[in-house]
Amino acid sequence: MLLSAALPATTAMAAVIPQSGDSCGPQIVGAQECTAIVGAGLKITSISGTLYNNSPAELYDVYIEFYGPNGYITKTATYNIPAYGHIGGFVWHNPNPTANMTAGDYCTQGAGHSDCVDVHS
Repeated sequence: MLLSAALPATTAMAAVIPQSGDSCGPQIVGAQECTAIVGAGLKITSISGTLYNNSPAELYDVYIEFYGPNGYITKTATYNIPAYGHIGGFVWHNPNPTANMTAGDYCTQGAGHSDCVDVHS
């Protein structure tokens, strides 16, 4: 399957697509990862990830990795996150959004913190 890179979210939207789900991992000192899945059932249109820095210190050389039940999907470039700042939402656009994807957890991970959304029909 061809994969597209994770890119910063844009404000342009072609059409409203139901969101399958979103969540944020626990807010732990240091960082918090949030994931959102857009699509319907097993048809995933996109996955987005945002990483929040909840500490008074800058986080260096961090990236967000995207993965699902079949393993690694893609990752962002590396960034520095200022104290109490964030990076994202970075969005992976499924190159084949009308195909059924494997059911299971689709996740984003950054700075040692991850968050998953269970995708099912």
